Amino acid sequence: MSKSEKWRYTKFKASPFPLENYTAQLIEIMVKQPESFDQQTLLPLIQRERSILFERIARFVPLETAVEITALLKAFIAEEKKGAVKISEEGELGVEIITNAFLERGKGLIDTGNYLLAAELALAIILAIESELCFVYDEGWTYQVILFECFDLLRKIGELQLSPHIFEKIILTTTELFNNRPEEDRNYDNKWMEVILTFKNASRNH
Repeated sequence: MSKSEKWRYTKFKASPFPLENYTAQLIEIMVKQPESFDQQTLLPLIQRERSILFERIARFVPLETAVEITALLKAFIAEEKKGAVKISEEGELGVEIITNAFLERGKGLIDTGNYLLAAELALAIILAIESELCFVYDEGWTYQVILFECFDLLRKIGELQLSPHIFEKIILTTTELFNNRPEEDRNYDNKWMEVILTFKNASRNH
């Protein structure tokens, strides 16, 4: 492992994430909505299966910021690596299940008119996954699919008839995140620039 790889591994090996707090919130949601959850089955399951716990948090617990979403994904990835440099293919599939839950929430946010939050959610997933493309065994195909789905969600937002004001906010957020990515994480610059251009064109045309 090269010096740069060691530095990157140290940098991303652990992500402080208050899992206990989010678990407590998930259980509270389950208790308040007994008609929506099979508690006898789900409660023992989330205590036994960490991947299901993370997926349920991603699906149901309000995560207010992109930082929280990225931190959750990085925490799960760190757990799945189990101290290794690379994640297993099974671990990648677990990551995909969690990101699918987030993307479903993103589509729901679009349906309810929360376009900026939907964009931030997709961008948060991209930030978590793009930096991990070097740490997989299968050329990162599963991660690439996740990234394409996130960029596709952003492209669809850019095709909506929204006010220039909303697009300007999305452009500002996307551009800031794009520029602040470390050089070693820049694997999809062309896709970032495509969505930024889509948002800029939409802002001018609406």
